[in-house]
Amino acid sequence: MDTVDRVAFVERLASAAEFLNRQFYSVRMGATDESVVSVAQVNVLMLLEHRGPMKMTDVGLVLMRTISTVSPMMDRLEEKGLIVKRPHPNDRRALLCELTPAWQDAINEFWHLSRERMSMVADQMTDEQLEAAVVSIETVLAAEVQVEQARADMEHPSTP
Repeated sequence: MDTVDRVAFVERLASAAEFLNRQFYSVRMGATDESVVSVAQVNVLMLLEHRGPMKMTDVGLVLMRTISTVSPMMDRLEEKGLIVKRPHPNDRRALLCELTPAWQDAINEFWHLSRERMSMVADQMTDEQLEAAVVSIETVLAAEVQVEQARADMEHPSTP
């Protein structure tokens, strides 16, 4: 594949991923009252759902935001009852942030609705199309794992 074709395929992949994100996730998040959470706050909530309890500084690192930006956002999320902050068991200067059980339930419902939508999409495919789609997405996921690992290695290099 030449460079021009590769660039075009990368653009098609990015456009398809963006479209699917909008179809599956943005629509589902529309069920959440927009006055409750901002897009930036949704990013924090999804990060905590994915990674579990995190120090505020680590949230900032992952989202590429300063602690002076993250701290007030976490305060607002806590005031809304979406997260709780508690002392870190091994670092008395740090706070761990985690989802409240109620918000974890809301995120679980969000994923359930997304799975239902994906099931409806899969019902429109032949067995061969479905298998090809799964193999393709699993390939993308494997590449994403490599990108995430490389990012983590850069953030926390091991010392020889």
